[in-house]
Amino acid sequence: MARIKETRPAIEEADRYVIPIAGRPVSRCYLDSGFGILFYSGGPKTEIRIESRIRFVKAGSQSVSDLQEPASLVPLLGLFGRVVTGAYAFKNGSLRVDFEDGSRIEVDPGERFEPWEVSAEDGLKIVSTPGGDIAFWQSLARD
Repeated sequence: MARIKETRPAIEEADRYVIPIAGRPVSRCYLDSGFGILFYSGGPKTEIRIESRIRFVKAGSQSVSDLQEPASLVPLLGLFGRVVTGAYAFKNGSLRVDFEDGSRIEVDPGERFEPWEVSAEDGLKIVSTPGGDIAFWQSLARD
């Protein structure tokens, strides 16, 4: 059985959870019925899956990507290889991921569905639930 390396817990702060992917490069971006970002190196395999509109902010400008318009997601493919400097699951149900080049993605909470989730092979799972809340699970592997 493969051992998970460098497991770090998510940290709860007053208004958010800090998702433990800082310093990790984006290994894969994909599009199906949602948009996904995968991280393979530097820790346990971690996935951010988004099924809602995504704001991409870069150099003072922003664009909105909508899954109903796949061509609008093209700018997000440029996330491949970028290194995360911070990732946050806010307790109001929103998500923000910051990258070392100053760009970031943001996802708002959903009223009637789950707009995004984060899962990792070490047992971390964070889901933005309908109405603007967070469901949080974490069961770290122990030696």
